[in-house]
Amino acid sequence: MKGLGLSTTWAMRSSTPRAVTGLDRNSFTPTSRASLTRRSVEWPVIMITGAVDMTAMPTLMAKSRIVLNTNGNFGAGSHERPFSASLAGAATFSDFSRYYAEVFKPGENIELFSWTAFDLGMGSLAALAADPERCWAYGRRAQAVAVDGHTWDRRLDIVLTAANWHPV
Repeated sequence: MKGLGLSTTWAMRSSTPRAVTGLDRNSFTPTSRASLTRRSVEWPVIMITGAVDMTAMPTLMAKSRIVLNTNGNFGAGSHERPFSASLAGAATFSDFSRYYAEVFKPGENIELFSWTAFDLGMGSLAALAADPERCWAYGRRAQAVAVDGHTWDRRLDIVLTAANWHPV
């Protein structure tokens, strides 16, 4: 699955482990562990990585307090990252998307900001990062949203219908 990872992932690290339903916290392979070590830069609170294999992302997100998302190409749509972060139990901080605003509840289970109000957004990020309990609550609420409507089990029929595919 090399090459299918995200180009850059920023995560606010959590100092406490999280209970994650359906994810194996020990899913790193020796190869992904070695490549992650080579590409990572860590500070006590922030980890910025290069490309990460998709198979390693759930584990990294589950260890994160906040997953940062930029959605520049999808202002009315979405990227999988906020849903993956939600399934892993992390809070998500993203630039605004109409879709995220419809699916999630900004200020309750996701934090959205506008590039045109960057300073205000960074203040919101700082406030969220300074409040681990709020991050935990966002993650739990967002996880329920993602499990309820944004797993393959929930979306497969929608995809097949859109593709006009009917099993024989």
